Amino acid sequence: MSPLRECPPHPNIVRLIGVCEEGSHTKRDGLVVPCIYAVQELAGCGDLFDYVQHSPFDERMIRAFARQLLAGVKHMKDHGFAHRDLKPENISLDSAWNLKIIDWGFARAYKEGGELANTFFGSGSYMAPEIRSRQAYDAHKADMFSLGVMLFVLRMRNYPWTTASENS
Repeated sequence: MSPLRECPPHPNIVRLIGVCEEGSHTKRDGLVVPCIYAVQELAGCGDLFDYVQHSPFDERMIRAFARQLLAGVKHMKDHGFAHRDLKPENISLDSAWNLKIIDWGFARAYKEGGELANTFFGSGSYMAPEIRSRQAYDAHKADMFSLGVMLFVLRMRNYPWTTASENS
């Protein structure tokens, strides 16, 4: 079962409208492969990455975004899930500039004080150090690390690392 299906609705998490588990997709070579289609609410004003490429956000906007992100991440945690791929590309905006956490492909059930995660998913620039070094990790704490990096990037339009090798 998908975490997005199991997590109750929240204003800062994309709403799942429906799922077709018996879909198929035809590849360019003609091969037909089974797939699952998910229909989600439209947050049609792009993602944070689209905007931060052009200019940094001011501190007032970042505070508003931080409140929304923290509310969404807390909601996930309170309902037993960790996202594990928080980054500007996975945060969409609706027409009122409300953030929507999207792309639950790496999400997993999470229980505080429970078993540490040992699958190493995510996007390198936003990964917690323990994931990058392939150590077991607390999935919620890793989400919080990613959120901190993301807020830094929104303000500075760069990563908090001092050299390119630290960001690889």
